[in-house]
Order: sequence, then C-alpha cells, then structure tokens
Amino acid sequence: LGNLLLGSRTRTTTIATRGGVYKTTDRGSTWTEFDKGLPEAAPPVTALRFRDGFLHAVVYGAVDNGAGVYKLGNSGWEPAGIAPGLDNVFDIQDIPGGMVAARYEKYKKDEAASDYWWTVRVSVNSTGSWTDITPTNKDGTKIAACTSIDKIRVQDNKVFLFAKGIAKWADASANASEELIGNDWKDLVLSARDVSGNVSILSNATDVVYCPGNHAHPGKYYFATESHGIRGGVASRLTEVTPLPTFPVG
Repeated sequence: LGNLLLGSRTRTTTIATRGGVYKTTDRGSTWTEFDKGLPEAAPPVTALRFRDGFLHAVVYGAVDNGAGVYKLGNSGWEPAGIAPGLDNVFDIQDIPGGMVAARYEKYKKDEAASDYWWTVRVSVNSTGSWTDITPTNKDGTKIAACTSIDKIRVQDNKVFLFAKGIAKWADASANASEELIGNDWKDLVLSARDVSGNVSILSNATDVVYCPGNHAHPGKYYFATESHGIRGGVASRLTEVTPLPTFPVG
C-alpha cells in the first residue's frame, strides 16, 4: 500500500498500490481498478496527492517506461507535466512558491569512486528547474543515513524528512523555498517533559501532521514515533534555537 486518500463529500476511498490505483464507494466491501490512462506495465503507484483541484498519482520508475506524475481528468489519468525528465520520483509535496519531490537516484560519492550507491534526492521546483537539497554534512557530503529516506512531508511551511533512524526538517517559507540547500536541514529530536520538569528523549519520529491554531490556542504538531506512540507539541517549540525542542506528554 503506497498511499490512501479519503473523499468526504463523495464517500470515495482511493488507494495506491504496487499494482495500480483502486477505489471504493462502499467502505471497502468492493474495490474497483482505477487506472485508465496509467502505464500499461502497471508500475507501482507510490503516492496520491490533491493539488490544484485534481487528484494526482505518482507512478514510480523510469520516465521512458511511462513513469511520472499523472492527474485525474474527465477521461482518466493523464500526464500532469510535473517533474518531467525525473526518473524514480516516489513522492511530491507542495511548498510556497514551488514543490519538493523525493526520488531514488544513483549517486557517485566522489570523482575517485568507481561505484555508485542508491540515495534519495529531495528537490525544490520553484522556477521549472530542480535543485538537489538532499541533507548534507557541513563539508557538503551527503549524510549517509539519508540514503534510505522513507517519506517527505510538508506541514506549516516546513519540509520534514524521515529516514531510517533519523528525522530532519527545513524551513520552506516563500523566501526560503528558492534558497534551500543541503545544510539547511535541522535535526528533529523529540523529547518529553514530565510534571517535575525532567526531560527525556523520545524514539525517532516517523511521520507528522500539523493542526493550525487560533487566537486562543497555538498550532500543534503531532508526531508518530517508533515506540512512544503519537506525541504532540506546540508549533513554536519546533523553531527554538535549542536543538532539543520539547513536546510535552499528553
């Protein structure tokens, strides 16, 4: 299962799978194949996204084999013109003034190396071109742990990146989206403070949802973690200078 979307007004649930896209209108009792216009080879559909009023499907694989981003039109799926020429894109997310895309790509460690290794590239598209913003060390080398990026999320104008054993975030405001570079990423370290004020580190975050606030209540982030369930905290804690943002328990 690559992704799931719920349509509250149509009561339609749509899922992406390794074999295509399916939908149900009866709460899962029956499922209908929903792939008219997608490549006949049925490559995996790794993400579904609503953007600009259309449902989009991300078909993983080589562009020459029909992979890419498709949108649902009146007569079925059709190429959306997003990320043209980029092979192996597995997710897309909108940010102010552009978009980020995650893809698998062979990456050469250095000019002296004779072998290639698989990594994940996260790119920003603000002017029609794509820039590599994969997290890097201070010396510009890619962070080894980011060779296994699991997902990207954009919440509250921030890009979150989840890999095996690590989580990072970067500002994606209107100004920052055009200037994001690999060393702009910050470590996301979740902690909890008990009633006595003691702070403990939580397990790694694996996903995030942001719930906007109002004049009386601040916005909150809710993180799924590997072994500490769902944890939430106010948005302002994420942007503190300290590298240890605190998310109160409960």
